[in-house]
Amino acid sequence: MEELTFEEFFEDTWDYVSDHVVDQDFWDENQPFIRDLTFDLYHMYKNSIIKTSYNDVIFNPLSPKISGKLIEIFFTNFDKHKIINGKRTN
Repeated sequence: MEELTFEEFFEDTWDYVSDHVVDQDFWDENQPFIRDLTFDLYHMYKNSIIKTSYNDVIFNPLSPKISGKLIEIFFTNFDKHKIINGKRTN
């Protein structure tokens, strides 16, 4: 198992996020937000990697799959609670 670059992590993470959760319009209109969110997750991923004394990766608890699912949970809850621009719309 090798350590991922940011570009690899970005692609792999968003492959796990359903288009039904983050649609193409949101994706296109919010690239700075998406890149910042993913970069923060990547930073956490890099800091959580467990390596051998030879610097080989043996475990990464915050994999792209888990990161993608966390993003889905975040957006699903925003939608469920009708939160837009940090405010509830009910």
